[in-house]
Amino acid sequence: MLGGGNPVGGANPTGTGNTLNYIGEHVYAHSGAVEVNNTDVTLIEFDVAANQYIIAKITVGSKAGTGDDLSYSVFVDDELVYGAYDALVNMSTQNALNILLPPQSKIRIEGRNLGSSVARAMEVVIVGRVYA
Repeated sequence: MLGGGNPVGGANPTGTGNTLNYIGEHVYAHSGAVEVNNTDVTLIEFDVAANQYIIAKITVGSKAGTGDDLSYSVFVDDELVYGAYDALVNMSTQNALNILLPPQSKIRIEGRNLGSSVARAMEVVIVGRVYA
């Protein structure tokens, strides 16, 4: 590895998955479409290393074209730090959150269909920069 940067990590560095992928000083993750119903469903979950923090943009979206209300929650070390919901009929193609992810923390993003028990697809994209 050149330049002392972080190696490409995760099980699938070019596709979807439940982990962060590293490219030099940058990170990204794509959850892919995850079906959520009227219970909390984990969309993506990963750990931040002890020797780094991440400035990230978390984007949550859905293209399910119904009037159901979808919510998402961001947890840091099992503590809720952010939550939002939108009626899908009014939901923009994406909702973005700029956030600092602290060192040695466990990050989990959950989704839920607040409008019905019918499963609807939600997606999460994370893009960020790593600082040591």
